[in-house]
Amino acid sequence: MAPVDREEVWAVTSTRETGSGRGRTLVSLPGNRDNTSALAIGEALAEGTDTGLVLVQPELFPVQTPLDSSGEAVEVAKHRLSHVVETIRERGYDGPLSAVVRSGRTLDSILSTSAAEYDADFVVLTSETPSLTDVVESIGCDVVSVRPDPLSDRTRAILVPVAGGPHSRLAVRVGSALARHYGAWIELLHVIESETSSEERAERENILANLAKTADSSVEVDTRILDDANVVDTIVEESEFYDCTIIGAPTSGRLARFAFGSKSEALQAAVSGPVLTVWDRSHH
Repeated sequence: MAPVDREEVWAVTSTRETGSGRGRTLVSLPGNRDNTSALAIGEALAEGTDTGLVLVQPELFPVQTPLDSSGEAVEVAKHRLSHVVETIRERGYDGPLSAVVRSGRTLDSILSTSAAEYDADFVVLTSETPSLTDVVESIGCDVVSVRPDPLSDRTRAILVPVAGGPHSRLAVRVGSALARHYGAWIELLHVIESETSSEERAERENILANLAKTADSSVEVDTRILDDANVVDTIVEESEFYDCTIIGAPTSGRLARFAFGSKSEALQAAVSGPVLTVWDRSHH
């Protein structure tokens, strides 16, 4: 992984209070993609978790292009990012805000370095990020990928399917932050694929109840268990009744193949409305 030198960072604006102990939500804003949804989610996460907001516009250059000769492209990027900052402020965001253009060779090196320097709690990416899994693996904090579908300001119901995996708690935390921002409620859904004993069902109900307790106290949280052999189809069907679905990136089972395998795009296309996938990096 190629390092990104400090001198190749151009600050657009910064209201960061050093030493404040406040976390950061970092949003990647590549100039060649539609970043509307990622930016909206990043802003909502920052407000919903009381963290500052950091906007990073990565400018990638091939090895044959000296970074010190990238000035013209960087100036264009700075102008573009300045406009984003103005838009955010006009929408009413008044929290700590930093915005930088960073040039380098690879996206993973830019984002991993930026996340470490800003002590980020979250990194928000578009789901269309090239080599998404490799980028996620390089980042040392929790990651949220966002499908381009816009999240409405009228969002009122958020679905969080959970299976008790390592990312479930983060999915609830992200759902709680968005619910707090939008004034929404959360449904924690667990799908049982096969027959279970009453003891095992009670254990799963207890897992859901404990996860619900991790949400912000100001957020309404409901829990529900469904019995269905096809977990993925059930999630797709249930998502039609919600404004947003948050999926903890699975590590095994059929849903894992949808999240990381060749069918991941099919799942994201099938689920109704905006979809967020979260990676709890504390388990890596």
